Amino acid sequence: MPDHPSAPGSYLPPRPARRWFSTLPVPLRGLIQGSLLAVLLAVLLVAGGWIVTRPLGGQPWLPLTTGEDFYKIGAQRAGLQIGDLAPELSPSSGGDPLTDLDGRVVKVADFAGRPLWIVFWASWCIPCREELPDLKAAFSAHADDGLAVLAINFEESTDVVRAFATENGLDYIVGLDPRGAVLDRYSGWGLPTHYFVDRDGVIRGRYFGPLSRDLMERQLRVILAP
Repeated sequence: MPDHPSAPGSYLPPRPARRWFSTLPVPLRGLIQGSLLAVLLAVLLVAGGWIVTRPLGGQPWLPLTTGEDFYKIGAQRAGLQIGDLAPELSPSSGGDPLTDLDGRVVKVADFAGRPLWIVFWASWCIPCREELPDLKAAFSAHADDGLAVLAINFEESTDVVRAFATENGLDYIVGLDPRGAVLDRYSGWGLPTHYFVDRDGVIRGRYFGPLSRDLMERQLRVILAP
């Protein structure tokens, strides 16, 4: 006897149940599909924003919950590349050279044969302040290894920078970039920005954003090597 009463002598499988989505009116289906597409686009935009603004350098990173991990002060740029020679510390279009707090000109050539850590910062920059104790400790730990730190202040007056340096006991070279021209020369677009330069003047590491002590040590090991 056939298994299906509507088809004598043959077997027809049961008709599959219609999916719930296909039973909805066409306008409602279009609305749901449009909403799902909007959610997907929003997720992609958030992910893309993280990729653009994440600190560079290939190191693990977790953002601060305050969202103040990196002060963007210009359009996103690729930055100088690892393997590039560190540019001279003067504006690319001419102008005044970089000077320290005593008015002396500071040049990359001054650090020839020494590992050099360049950090761009400002006294009002919260993440710059937060990483300062670790930066000072790392410099003290490696000063006998020949490490030089050049902390280039972004667009603040000499008096403000001098007061901050004195108050915080900065015992490394502090440079003045009153118009942001040196940061521009180094393709920077936010604070803090770090470049790690080896004894031959070659950039071996870079980081856009605040560094933990562990990340500092990882970067320093590369340029401190003989």
